[in-house]
Amino acid sequence: MGTGKANEVPEAIKKAIKEAKKNLIAVSLRNGTVPHEVLGTFGAGKILIKPAKVGTGVIAGGPARAVIELAGISDVYAKSLGSNNPINMIRATMQGLQSMQTLKRVHELRYGKVDKEANQEVAEKKAVKPVRTVKVSAKKVAEETVE
Repeated sequence: MGTGKANEVPEAIKKAIKEAKKNLIAVSLRNGTVPHEVLGTFGAGKILIKPAKVGTGVIAGGPARAVIELAGISDVYAKSLGSNNPINMIRATMQGLQSMQTLKRVHELRYGKVDKEANQEVAEKKAVKPVRTVKVSAKKVAEETVE
């Protein structure tokens, strides 16, 4: 989000765009919706963002709807709670979208960072060795079935 202030409108828009480009965030999506429920807050403004089924569309009000659509989210429920100040709602939405975590990140937080070498050692200890491998040819099978 960017805000700009100037005597002329075009100058204010240029300033806002310049500031907004510095504050871009990456948003994780799952099938066009958010991966999990999230509550974004900024000041007295709060917004609850919930995942929705495919085809639901963006069900959100005012400034939050604009931010969610620009983020590329196609199916979501959003409810604004607390203040209805547009700037605070936009910032709360941005904070909520920024606080979402991917499945990989949640796994790292719960179980620690996964080390490839440690994984291989555990896999080798737990690995079941095959009893016996046999190469079978069609000719050999045909000979055995005849007998």
